[in-house]
Amino acid sequence: MEHFVHPSAQIGEGTHIGQFAVIREGVIIGRDGQIGNGVVVHPHTRIGDRVRVDDHAVLGKAPKSAPISILKLSSEYPPLEIGNDAFVGAHSIIYVGARLANKVFVADLASIREDVILEEGVIVGRGVTIENQCRVGEYTKIETEAYVTAYTIIEERCFIAPMVCMSNDNYLGRTEERFQHMKGPHIKRGARIGSNAVLLPGVVVGEEAVVGAGSVVTKEIPPYETWIGVPARLLRKTKPEQLLKNCLPEVWAKLQKKERPGAP
Repeated sequence: MEHFVHPSAQIGEGTHIGQFAVIREGVIIGRDGQIGNGVVVHPHTRIGDRVRVDDHAVLGKAPKSAPISILKLSSEYPPLEIGNDAFVGAHSIIYVGARLANKVFVADLASIREDVILEEGVIVGRGVTIENQCRVGEYTKIETEAYVTAYTIIEERCFIAPMVCMSNDNYLGRTEERFQHMKGPHIKRGARIGSNAVLLPGVVVGEEAVVGAGSVVTKEIPPYETWIGVPARLLRKTKPEQLLKNCLPEVWAKLQKKERPGAP
């Protein structure tokens, strides 16, 4: 069998389906795309135009929790949606209920869970895991092997370096009280997190703040400050030449207009 496409699936003109791919019922794939060998696209997944999905990726996978898991699964999730001009790397898994906007890039071996929103231009590096109910703002970069815990918010134009680790449970899996406090970090616009940094549950990293490599963030970091160490502490203000308004003025102007509709 070269590949299987369910009769109810809709495949756009110019889209190529590789060998041994499986396209299930109700799937819609736009035009001029490329679906690699051995790809599995689960029912009702929506894929835009000019999307490339590399070999053995799995799209629209339904979640399954362990008997003792605290994760509460929904009985019904909306279909996975992938926008135009996106890329999904080999052996990546993207779950049902996720939404990927236009121009999102997902590298090989990444895992993106249900109820995740990736806005336009987000880059998800090789081997990254993004757990359920996270939101990542436009043009943010999450580099190789970073771990984004459930219930995390990362705003636009952030940089998450390789091997960054985030957590959402201060009780380490003990006591019922933890269910009232589970919360991932909130990383605000333009913030940058260095390699191997650890962010504890619920911490806020302010706009354009910087966290040094190997740091452990235990409390809120104010905007426009650089913190380093274990635990992280103030080093200095963020260098002016590194601020978005100075190094990417066109981007800064667009962000300002986005905040203030109708601004000149």
